[in-house]
Amino acid sequence: MRVPVLTRRMIVSARVDKLRMAWASYARSGTIHGLVYLVESKTKLAKILWLVCITASAITAVVLIVGNIRNWQSQPSVVTEVNFDAVQVSLCT
Repeated sequence: MRVPVLTRRMIVSARVDKLRMAWASYARSGTIHGLVYLVESKTKLAKILWLVCITASAITAVVLIVGNIRNWQSQPSVVTEVNFDAVQVSLCT
């Protein structure tokens, strides 16, 4: 009886298969919108379009966050408190 010899290619292929299964499981159960469509789309065109949408959304989010941080660093908000008889109001200037 012959013992199968595991080649480097077989080992890499098994690891890639495990990563694909883990990615698909994460995409199906995760909360990032669009990942499930990226995994379960039938055509390559649909997968490419979802990948473009997800990437564009992520880039837009990063650009807006960085812009807001830079704006806040150059002009930080000052919070002042104004006390009335029964109501306390905080004003951001």
